[in-house]
Amino acid sequence: MCACFVRSFERAVSRVLPGFGLLEVLLKRQVALELMLHEGDLLVLVASGAGFKRPLLLGARIGHALRGAAASPRVVKLEELPARFEARLQVDLSEIARSTLESRLSE
Repeated sequence: MCACFVRSFERAVSRVLPGFGLLEVLLKRQVALELMLHEGDLLVLVASGAGFKRPLLLGARIGHALRGAAASPRVVKLEELPARFEARLQVDLSEIARSTLESRLSE
């Protein structure tokens, strides 16, 4: 599910930034990407860095999909991150991708 979400994100960003390639910008450290899961339901991808005036926020409600509902979650652009929440899991995708890609390239 996260992979589909990231692909949707890449398509959305390429509309704003023609020629955008996720792999290239991660290797060149031009864009910082974070994945956040709020309350086990709202999955948010945050992009900031080169080409962005302010962070780009894309979100999808995934609770029903995680529980086995047939419909795919709809990805929407968010104006801001949730301000109130009890739980949030935050993952730095940029750092994970860079360390993984760099270690594979050095082999």
